[in-house]
Amino acid sequence: MVRIDLPEDAIRPEVMGEALAGRVPNIPASVALARIAAAELPGMDRQALLRGVAMDQEVDVSARAGAVRTLLRVDPSAALPTALDLAGDANDLLASVATQTLGRAGDPDTLAVIEQTRQEAPGEMTRRAATFAETLIVHRFGLTDREPEVPALDTLPEPAGAGALSFVSSAPGAYRRAEALQRVGADLPWVAQLEVEVCELQCGPRLLEIVVAADLMTAAGRQALLLRPSVPAIVASFSQEHDEFSTSLLALTRPLGPHTVSVLLTQLTGDPVYNGEGTVTEYGVDVTLYAVRAPGSAAVVIRARVSDDGLDVSGLSGRGPEEPARAPQRMDSPDHG
Repeated sequence: MVRIDLPEDAIRPEVMGEALAGRVPNIPASVALARIAAAELPGMDRQALLRGVAMDQEVDVSARAGAVRTLLRVDPSAALPTALDLAGDANDLLASVATQTLGRAGDPDTLAVIEQTRQEAPGEMTRRAATFAETLIVHRFGLTDREPEVPALDTLPEPAGAGALSFVSSAPGAYRRAEALQRVGADLPWVAQLEVEVCELQCGPRLLEIVVAADLMTAAGRQALLLRPSVPAIVASFSQEHDEFSTSLLALTRPLGPHTVSVLLTQLTGDPVYNGEGTVTEYGVDVTLYAVRAPGSAAVVIRARVSDDGLDVSGLSGRGPEEPARAPQRMDSPDHG
């Protein structure tokens, strides 16, 4: 995990506030945000400090967006009113980060603001953030009276067995389980209120922790998938470079038929990664997913079964991309600062 070491006199509230505003030469705003997010600091009202930076029009917009992200991790209840105030901002990056926060910390009452934000968005990042924020709230709360936009998706075929990497789930160690849950709960505050189970996947160098709602291990919980949209699972991936987990994928399901649900795995930005269907019976849920065709994507097939006995996942991953990657382009992302 990245450690933020600063001199003792640098972590005083007044110094941190100036650093967030970009007025301390040796402490970048990103370092100050990481330090504030890591732990309580003596004499510092983190919520007030972060909200003040987020609302200060004299501060660099990247630092303001970072303050909104950090506030979500520090105190989701304080992040929501700040996001409501900033969703209509004229800056595309800041408005998109605020709108993402509405999807992660908001409830059905925020849908009207999200819809207005989409209609009046200052740019494409905010429009996309608003579309996915609505989708996320619909699935989080199981709303059946809304049909969020779902794009038509083309998937790659199952990878050939020769040369493909196989993977199978196992139980995680206690430390990795706790670290993954801590990060998922920070990025998606509602998950901290759920009873969950965790399984681990190792595919080549990639280490993944899959967080699954515990009620899927019951017949009633599985049958509920056929009644309403849901977010039954979240995936956290481990970065060897940073020695920490990050929340990477959300599983979104919707009823399709008497025994069938659609299953879509997206990034936190809403970009689709894997798509497929699941069959629900009283004995379990069987899901098959394929990689969505996109620049740089590799062929993958994932097979998962959820039953009273828990979650089992296996599959194959191609070793290289099936689709050519796009030429690198610089752009600000609403989910990274």
